[in-house]
Order: sequence, then structure tokens, then C-alpha cells
Amino acid sequence: MTHSPNGSLSTGCLGWRSDASHFGQGPAIAHVEVFATIPSYTGAAHGLFYEYINPNVFAQNQTGTFDNAGHFSLRAPGYFDVDVAVTREFRLAERFTLQARGEAFNALNHPNFGAPNATLSSSTFGQIRNARDPRILQALMKLIF
Repeated sequence: MTHSPNGSLSTGCLGWRSDASHFGQGPAIAHVEVFATIPSYTGAAHGLFYEYINPNVFAQNQTGTFDNAGHFSLRAPGYFDVDVAVTREFRLAERFTLQARGEAFNALNHPNFGAPNATLSSSTFGQIRNARDPRILQALMKLIF
């Protein structure tokens, strides 16, 4: 097993080469849209189980008053991804080479959820209603001449 210049691993097992990349990131920040102000934090009890952000702890500000919720107080889930590829070249003739490649994106099929709805006036405030792509597999062959 050797390291290639781009940081990936390469193995020479029966002529196959493999590459893997990992990407991870901490929680993203969800911006609250409340007429250019941040809502007030009330500290109320939590609501339903599918709410990522408890909507009961935020309230619309009274006209002419300031908020008490800190900036960046709403955070989205983090992101984790592992991509894997295997490649092999088959020499067909002096001028012809067939390259076979298989790739797996999000190879571990780790769920990566989107950001929660951060519009305070929405009925889905605090809920995550989407996710990024699941595992995607693809295979290809290329004739090089």
C-alpha cells in the first residue's frame, strides 16, 4: 500500500488501484429570518420529538424591544462523507487500453441531514425536512486509444 501525491491510498492488488476520500464538518449555522431581528429566548419546554430546534423556546419580539438570543444560537447537524473508488486498466493491444472504474459516493451510507427551517413564523420552524444524497454507486469503462 502506498500513498499517492494527492493524499489517496493506492494498492497494487492484481492491478487494481483504490482511492478513498473523507470529508467531515461540524454543525452549520442556521439563520433565523424574523424581519432582520433575532427572536427572544423564553426557555419553554420542548415540543415534538422530530423537532431539531425546539420552537417553544423562541418568541417574536415586542415592537421596540431587543432580543436576548445570542447570535449563531441555532445550529444544523454536521456532515460526514466517505467516497471510495477502484480502478484497473486492461491492455488490449499496443494502442488500446480499457479502463474499468467503480465509485461509491457516501460509501458508508451515513445520513447527512439538511438545515432546520429557521423562519420563526413558519409552522415547520425547527424541523429538518430534507437530507443529502444516500449512497450512490456508479461503474464505468473507458477505451483509451
